[in-house]
Formats: sequence, structure tokens, C-alpha cells
Amino acid sequence: MRRRARPGWPTERHTSGVVGRSVDGPVSLGAVDAALHRYAAGTVSSIAGDELHAIVVLRADDRVGSCASLVESLRATPQAELARVAVGPVVIGLIGLPETLAEARFALDLAADLGIADTIVDAAELALERLGRRIGDPALLTSFVRELLGPLLAVGPERARRLIDTLDVYLQCGCNKTEAAARLHVQRQTLYQRLDQIFALLGEDPTGSPRLAAVHLATRLYLGGAVDASAL
Repeated sequence: MRRRARPGWPTERHTSGVVGRSVDGPVSLGAVDAALHRYAAGTVSSIAGDELHAIVVLRADDRVGSCASLVESLRATPQAELARVAVGPVVIGLIGLPETLAEARFALDLAADLGIADTIVDAAELALERLGRRIGDPALLTSFVRELLGPLLAVGPERARRLIDTLDVYLQCGCNKTEAAARLHVQRQTLYQRLDQIFALLGEDPTGSPRLAAVHLATRLYLGGAVDASAL
């Protein structure tokens, strides 16, 4: 077990919990642990068996509510790909430390359940999926997704998933069509055709309406496995 922190742990700084699991022996966790300590001097970490737990004080270049630089530092770490690591939500002060560690662990389990290939997971990017898994009434989620995406679901499972995935990526990219086409690995003309189909089926372009947030939530719930697709 290894623990290290600078004296006088800052109580008003932005911090994030990190949970890692070894895929191929302890070397990968050691590499992740070393990367955390290189990222910020204010770090407390512990390796026990095949798990790493850490609390990291975020650097100034990580914005409030974000830990993008920490995530990128881990993704750039050699041997880190031999571990599964989740970075928890950003919290301020000591009171939120148990929560960020718990959410990092939950995100790590959820990513494995959803088959996410990325070995470094940002819990903030799975916020909607985490919420969906915790809502106790599956029928409520199913009804919500059906209400928002019903016309897309009606075209058949395979086509529906392709269109809903396209819509989700487009919205994640801030409606930037060039970026969305690149992320989807399709030509821009193909993206334009899919979006035309999607908006025609939905009856409007939701990006210009108050329905935008609800439609995006529905896409994330559907793609994140929070609803039983066979019940839709």
C-alpha cells in the first residue's frame, strides 16, 4: 500500500477521486499511480491487491467542474492501457471525497457493463447513464424514451440504433457537423442525409426547440442501456 500527500491538504481546492483496476498485473496500477503523482503534488493514493484508490487535487488548467487535463494525462500514460481507470466527479473540500470515489467506482463498473472500450473513463461523461441506472422505475424510463424517440424506434432496431447514435454524437459535438462526421467515421454528406431522416421522423430539428435537452437525455438513456430495448 502506498500513500503520499503534501502536508496541509488543501480543503478548498477542486479534487477528484480515481479508482483503477488491474487488467494484467500490478505494473499497470503502478504506472497509473505514478502518473497521478506527476499530474499534481496534492495526491493521496493507495494500492491494495488489484485496485487503486486515489484523491487528486486538480491543477489550475482543469476548469471548475472538469478534470479534462487529468483524464488526458492518464490516457497518455504508457502501460495505463493495461488497467481500467475511472475519474470521479469534481468536488470541493473534504466533505465530497467519499462521493467522488464512490462515483468513480460506479462509473468503472458501468463502463464495463456497457462495453466501453476506453480504458480511462471520465465519470462526468457518464452522468446521464449513472442517473438512469439509479432511477428505480424502469417503466418510467422506457415511457420517456418512447415518447421522445418513438418515430425513430419505429423504423426497426438496427436502423433505429444507427440513427439514434448519429443524433447523439451530433448533439455531443455541439451540433458541429464536421466534428460529428469525423467521430462517426462517415462522409459529411452521409451525415447530412441521416440528420435529414432523423429530423423528418421527429417532425422538427430539436436543436432549435425546448425539447433539445429531453431528446438528448433520451438518446443517452437508450444507448447507455438504461432501458430495455425489447420493451420499446
